[in-house]
Parts: sequence; C-alpha cells; structure tokens
Amino acid sequence: MSLEEFDPIVRQNTPVYLIELVKNHLQKAEEYKNSTSIIYACLEARNILEWLDMHTILLSVDEIEHDKIINESKPKNAIRKVGKSVLKERYQVFFQLVCELGDLRSLFGQQTNVKAYDFKESFRLQGELAPYIHSYWMKGRDVVNDSPVMIRARQIVDQVMLFLNNQLIRDGNYYHTIGIIVKDIPAEDYRLLQVWKNSNGNNVAFQALKEGLIANGNLN
Repeated sequence: MSLEEFDPIVRQNTPVYLIELVKNHLQKAEEYKNSTSIIYACLEARNILEWLDMHTILLSVDEIEHDKIINESKPKNAIRKVGKSVLKERYQVFFQLVCELGDLRSLFGQQTNVKAYDFKESFRLQGELAPYIHSYWMKGRDVVNDSPVMIRARQIVDQVMLFLNNQLIRDGNYYHTIGIIVKDIPAEDYRLLQVWKNSNGNNVAFQALKEGLIANGNLN
C-alpha cells in the first residue's frame, strides 16, 4: 500500500501501514491527552521491528525454508533465536561486503547509507518497548498522559521511528528495504555465502569471502 491509501480502520500487515498507524496513535495521544494511544503506539512500533526482522531473515534463506522459519519464530523471543541460528550475522556481513565491493550506493541515487539491517539495534529497541506494552506493573499515576513513564514510552517510540528512517528508503509514498534475495544470487556467489555462513566468521574466512567475491566478478 502507499501512504495515501492508509486507513486506520482497515489493518494491513506491512511496515508502511504500521508506521502510519504509530503516527496515528501518537497524534491521538497528543490531541486527546490519551495514554492508551501511547501504549498502542509502543505495541505497533514493536510489530514493525518484528516484521522487518522476520522478512530480513526470510530474504536470506532459500524459499523452501520459509514455512519452517515462520513457525519456529512464533513463540516469545523466537525471532531473535532463529535469526542467530540462521544468520549468525553472516548474511549482514555478506550484504555489507557486496555493497562496499560493488558500490551499490550508486543504485539508490542520493541514498548513501546503504548497509545491512541492524538486528542488534532492533532487538535493543524491542527490549526497551516491552515494559510499556506489558503494562500490568503500572500504577495509576504511571498511566497519566504526561507521567514520566508515558513520556519515556513516547521517547522510545521516537527512537524506533528514527531507526526506521535510517533503515528504510522513502520513495514517494512508499518505503523500501535493501537486501539480497538469495535465490537471485549468482551460483558461484551463493556458494561463497553458504561457506561463509557455515564458517566461524574469523578474519581468514572473511578474507576468503572477499577475495572470492572479487574473483567471481559479479559485482562490476
């Protein structure tokens, strides 16, 4: 969907929609001095991060593995566990190296911040949001719109929005993420990715990956 099509009543499970929904909740919180809207903004902000985490993982593996990974990611904190076991941060390093060697920044016009998705920062922000989503601990004074608790909750949502602004590329009324779909990787580079993902990630393995990508010549 585009930003122009946003309807807060008709839910869509996409980052574009969820980002606009967070903005909508924050607007209501400001307009009506409504702390409930702040809590909902926290919830939807976390939903955005989890969506991006999951789909970044799916991009990095063969399609035949998608259903298995989705099912394994449903329990609490499971996306993070799956990400560590599947990616081991190797996919992010591979993507970053491809960006640097191929100077992919030129493909995105003025976009100069081409980099791998920052899972660590996403997980950190999700942890920051958690206490405000699970609000059973809050006392009466905590849920007043201008309480220190609610002010802090809004600050964390603002951090999420800044993170998304740095991670997503705005193109008119749409947002885009940057990544490499494994099924589209040339066969010789795909083999390098598999070796790298199964390595211990040390400097020797990294250098072999770098030299292999250069030698394959697919980044010119």
